[in-house]
Amino acid sequence: MRREIYTSFLKSKIAFRIFFLFIACAILPIAVLSYISFQTISNELNKRARKELHQMCKTRALDIYNNILILESKLSLIGSFAETEKNIFPTHVSQKYNDYFERVTLFNERKSISLTAGEVFPFSSLTGDERHHIDSEKVLIFIHDAKIFMIKKIASGMIIAEIKKDFLFMGESQFYVLDANHAFLSENSPPFNISERKNDFSNEFEYADNGETYIASCWPMFLRSRFLAPNWILVMSRSTSDILQPLQQFKRIFILFSLLTFLTVLYLSIIQIRRSLVPIETLKQGTLNIAAGDFKSHIIIKSGDEFEELGASFNKMSNELERMQAMLIQTEKMKTIGQMSAAIVHEINQPLTAIKGYIESVLNLDGVSEKAKKYLEITNKSVDRLSDIAGKFKRFSRSSAREPLSKLSLNDSLKSLYEVLEHQLVKKEIELILKLEEDLPCIMGNDNNLQQVFMNLVINALDAIEEENANKENTKKPLIKISTYSNNNHVIATVEDNGPGIPMEIRTQIFEPFYTTKREGRGTGLGLAVIQSIINNHKGKIEIKSECGMGSTFILTFPSAQ
Repeated sequence: MRREIYTSFLKSKIAFRIFFLFIACAILPIAVLSYISFQTISNELNKRARKELHQMCKTRALDIYNNILILESKLSLIGSFAETEKNIFPTHVSQKYNDYFERVTLFNERKSISLTAGEVFPFSSLTGDERHHIDSEKVLIFIHDAKIFMIKKIASGMIIAEIKKDFLFMGESQFYVLDANHAFLSENSPPFNISERKNDFSNEFEYADNGETYIASCWPMFLRSRFLAPNWILVMSRSTSDILQPLQQFKRIFILFSLLTFLTVLYLSIIQIRRSLVPIETLKQGTLNIAAGDFKSHIIIKSGDEFEELGASFNKMSNELERMQAMLIQTEKMKTIGQMSAAIVHEINQPLTAIKGYIESVLNLDGVSEKAKKYLEITNKSVDRLSDIAGKFKRFSRSSAREPLSKLSLNDSLKSLYEVLEHQLVKKEIELILKLEEDLPCIMGNDNNLQQVFMNLVINALDAIEEENANKENTKKPLIKISTYSNNNHVIATVEDNGPGIPMEIRTQIFEPFYTTKREGRGTGLGLAVIQSIINNHKGKIEIKSECGMGSTFILTFPSAQ
């Protein structure tokens, strides 16, 4: 059956509904979470990359400025050496400065002297501010034809040196230096249009090159206060692919994680649907069995949830239906027996009446011997016994049919019964205790039938005690206790005795007609069957509590009259 449930997956409307509910509840949060996470991380990486690029630009600007300071110190050394050696530089000394300068030229009033390898720089005149700057023993930086020069005044004249850009800018790509006129000083060719970006060199901007998007960051270099040069602008750029490279890896991992999460939710949804579908199919099969008349059909559900409780309720319902079916069968059986009893009693009463009349006539004749009278009296008692049995059948027949019920007090019926039995009970030394609740609610019932119920129960208790005493050396005094009380709109009466008790294995059989545990000649097996028929007519129920050797208690429950 479980395999059939698995193979019929999603054929059930409930399973289909739950499955797509799970999927919808999984896809929507996963999609939203994926989008928000990806956007958040992308923005964070982009923001962090821009910040790092800006910091790198600042750091590189400081490195360039430090290189300028190094060049300044080197130029000062060249000036000191030129004054000491009278403007003559040995080859090994000039080669020492080739890593820093393209060429170094000494200008004085008479001539221009090249101190290192390279051509002499054609010197032009200086402005008043520039002359004042170098006269104060400061280094001057100026740009001519996209070349960078440094000028320092010494005693014999001025030293002009062309700076090597490879040393100054460290020869890196994606790294650009602009002067105040937005002319590029670095060797790298700019991938963006200067005329379109003049207003962007004070902050960040983006540009495209060969289908790739780049982010550029700018940093100003302040040279005027020390070198009397216009400020430079340092520009550094990085491609967005480099910036978002960690995001691409995260994207792959996140897609795999989202797919794994979706598959996990899908698997758990199928497991949950199957877990719910098995109890549903089990309950469905159980109801079909009940509908087919199999009231003994029980189901087993071990789910640890409400389905298990529902299964227990289903089994309880099945047991109740089975009990009610047995009660209906019993009622039909009682009805049939009642009809048969009426016919049998009618046929038996007529010959019994005639036999009893003839016996009494013979007993009244003169000349009948004592021995004959003795046998006739025995025969007469047997006839009376037959009449008593026929009377029981007659009463059973009447009780099988519904007699009219009226509002009455159960306490009054029990008191009347006690008055009838009191003389006989005292004579047999039987103790009967009545414990009746005051102000007991009334019930709808028939007084004669109810007295018959309690009389049969009392007689059965006496017979059981006498049977037990007959089989034992030490006899005990019969004790019977009848109590009444009310509970939850019901009136309850109990008949308790101190007899031998009723074994568990026969408690379900004692209400069947003609079933008796009494020895032959002491009972017909109709007493409890009649009692149950009467109780059913009163819409009540009867229960037994018994313990072998300790006695029995019959509990009768009637609905109170509303």
